[in-house]
Amino acid sequence: MRRSLIFSSLHSTQPRPLPSQDLTMSTTKKRPAAGYREPKRDIAIACTKCYRTSIYGSKSVTKRFIDHANRCSPLLSQSIPHHRNLEELQATLDNIVIKKKAHITAKEQNEIKHLYAKWICEDFRPFTIVEDNGFQQLAQTFIRLGSQYGCIDVKEVVRSRQSVARTVDDLAQKHRTILKSELREPLKAQAITIAPDFWTSKYNQQAFLGLNITYVTADHKFKSVNLFCIPFNGKKSYDLIRESNLNQEIKAAGGTTLHQSCVVPWLSLSDLLQSVIKSFKATKKVLSSNKKQELIDGLNDQYLKQLLILLSPFKHVMTLIQCGN
Repeated sequence: MRRSLIFSSLHSTQPRPLPSQDLTMSTTKKRPAAGYREPKRDIAIACTKCYRTSIYGSKSVTKRFIDHANRCSPLLSQSIPHHRNLEELQATLDNIVIKKKAHITAKEQNEIKHLYAKWICEDFRPFTIVEDNGFQQLAQTFIRLGSQYGCIDVKEVVRSRQSVARTVDDLAQKHRTILKSELREPLKAQAITIAPDFWTSKYNQQAFLGLNITYVTADHKFKSVNLFCIPFNGKKSYDLIRESNLNQEIKAAGGTTLHQSCVVPWLSLSDLLQSVIKSFKATKKVLSSNKKQELIDGLNDQYLKQLLILLSPFKHVMTLIQCGN
């Protein structure tokens, strides 16, 4: 919509004549002389976005209307998402009114903090739950509904656990369908990368093993999606090596110790791979004597060396990043 069309005419500010006057004027009115122009009447115009009404007349300056259009039109484009169907765009108070942020008093802020603390302690919730994006979006929705409908009973807006569980299943099925249709073109174009992902929850320190895919859509948008994740309760390689007393036996067999030397997981695994290559024969001998030959069956030291050469540039880059250079 052009900004010149952002204002629409409402009505004339001068009162309309009575029907009897119209009849009299139609019978007695003479034709104006050549070159005569009837003076323009002042009219009331309203912004079609924010509905602000102004008077426009023959002596009005259009600059203030243009300035208003420059202020109002960007506000509309930022507050209303893009819709393919123009019929979905309906004027509501949320997208046509310029709102001012409200501020609560210090007493009310303390009351909210006390409710936070009681909720976390009584229901054994983690402190980080109040920083969740989902929790903040839910709270903002409750505030919006309260400002729209007034005081609402919380039981009318809070759903039961059964309802939430059913909704999760419905949304999961919906997003699976969307993801399947979205992945067809990247798969055909071989524009998908699949990699394992290992991470730990910041709430309960539970480790998870998942599968992550990154791809580029048909409209050239980069996306990253976690296909699934499962709890991973296995011990770390360092703990297993220490508990099995494997390092001492490998050193006795003439090899070097298996180690993880840094806190960065990827670099640590790279160092472990390098130490396995150095002590491959000794490690194989120790595992055979302990009847654990199946743990190393299928591994070839030449393949491990080629893998280490392939990963060495990435290790160099990661080391530079950790050093801050």
